[in-house]
Amino acid sequence: LIDRNRFENTIIVPVGISNKTEVGVLNFLDDSKANSSASIIADFRKSHVTKRKEFIPLFDFEDLKDKMKLDIISILKIDVEGAELEVITSFRKELAKNETIVLLEILPAYNAQNTFRIERQNKIQDILFDLNYSIFRVIKKNDLLVNLEEVKEIEIHSNIDWCDYVIVPKTKVDKFKVYSKQLLKN
Repeated sequence: LIDRNRFENTIIVPVGISNKTEVGVLNFLDDSKANSSASIIADFRKSHVTKRKEFIPLFDFEDLKDKMKLDIISILKIDVEGAELEVITSFRKELAKNETIVLLEILPAYNAQNTFRIERQNKIQDILFDLNYSIFRVIKKNDLLVNLEEVKEIEIHSNIDWCDYVIVPKTKVDKFKVYSKQLLKN
C-alpha cells in the first residue's frame, strides 16, 4: 500500500482502534479473508449470520499514541462497519485537543425499529456536538462528489448514498465551506 501509493513518512500499524486495548473478535459474514462487511460489533447486521471469527488486536488510541509517539492527527478516516462509536470514543481527547477533521461513514439505521444503530449514532452525534463539531453529509451522484450539505443531525434513513460525512470543528467551518465551494467548482 505504501509503495503502490508512493507515500512518504508513512507506517502501517496492523491493529484496530477501539475504546479499550484488548484482543477483539472480527466477525465475518462470509468466508472471504477480505470481507469489507466484517465488524467487531457482534450482530451489527442482524439479518446476517456470522460465518467465521478472527481474533484481532484492538487498541485505545491513547495507548497506541503513547507507544508510537504520535503527534497531531490532522485528518481521521473512519470506516469500521458499526464500530464508529468505539473509535470516536477512543479519539475523543485527540479531537478535543487538535480539532481533527473526521471523514466518517455511518451505515443507515434504515428504520425507527433499529434502536441499536439509532442509539449508537445518537451517542456519536452527542460526542461530536459536545466537542463543538459540525456535520456535513457528502452528497454523491454516480460515485462523484456533488455537494457537502451541513446537517443538524444524522437522521434515520435507508439511503446508502447518505452514509459519508465530513466532521469539521466549528472553528474551521468557514474555511471548510470556502474550500468546499472551490473543490466543487472543479
